Amino acid sequence: MLVNLLQILSAVKAKKASHHFVTCPTQVILPLSPNHGLFGNDGFYSESQISLETLFNHWSSASWCKYLCLAGTVIGWTHGTGLMDALNMVAYELKSYGVRTFSVKEMAFNILSLMHPLFFSITQVEPIWADLNGGMDHLSDLADFTMCICLSLNKKSELHHAIAKDNAAEFKITSSLEVEHVLQVVNVTPCTNFLFNFPALETYKSLANVTNL
Repeated sequence: MLVNLLQILSAVKAKKASHHFVTCPTQVILPLSPNHGLFGNDGFYSESQISLETLFNHWSSASWCKYLCLAGTVIGWTHGTGLMDALNMVAYELKSYGVRTFSVKEMAFNILSLMHPLFFSITQVEPIWADLNGGMDHLSDLADFTMCICLSLNKKSELHHAIAKDNAAEFKITSSLEVEHVLQVVNVTPCTNFLFNFPALETYKSLANVTNL
C-alpha cells in the first residue's frame, strides 16, 4: 500500500519526463484513512496510510507537478467491504456516537467525484485533500466503543436465542410433534455437479515476450 504505490508513481513520472510529456499530467487518487492506530491489532495498515500523506510533499519537492496530479481521500467507515466485514453489525450503532458510515456505493461515488474536471483542474495547481471520514477521527477511544457495542449486541443475541428456545419448548409441549416437524426449515442441498479447477499457471519464461510492455 505504500512502497509499490510510490514505485509506480515514480515510474510514471520518470517515463513522462523521458518523453518530455508535460502537458497531460496523470491524475492520482491516494487512498488515505482516518485509522491512525485507532483499532489496534491491524499490523502496519495505519502506518502505511499515514506515510501516504507524505506524497503531498513529494508533489513539490520531487518535481511531480508537471507529470502527476494528486488528490487524497480520507475514506471513512465503509460497511459491506471485505476489510470491515467483521464489524458490519457495529456500523449502525456507531451512528449514535455521531459517526457517519457509508455504503460501498456511497463511498465509491464520493471517490469518483474527485475525478470531475473541476477538481482535476484544481489538482493541476495544488493537491486536494478530501476528508470523507464522517467524523470517525473524533472518537479517541474507537476500539473501546466498538468493543462495548459488540458486547452489547452479543448479550442481545443471547437473550433472543434463549427466548426463542423457550418458545420452541413451550410450542412442543402445547402442540403435537407433527406440527413442529411441519414448521421446521428444510435445508436444500445443491444438485449441480460443476467442478472448476484452479487454472494452470504459465511459466515465467512464457512471459518473456511481454516484458517490454
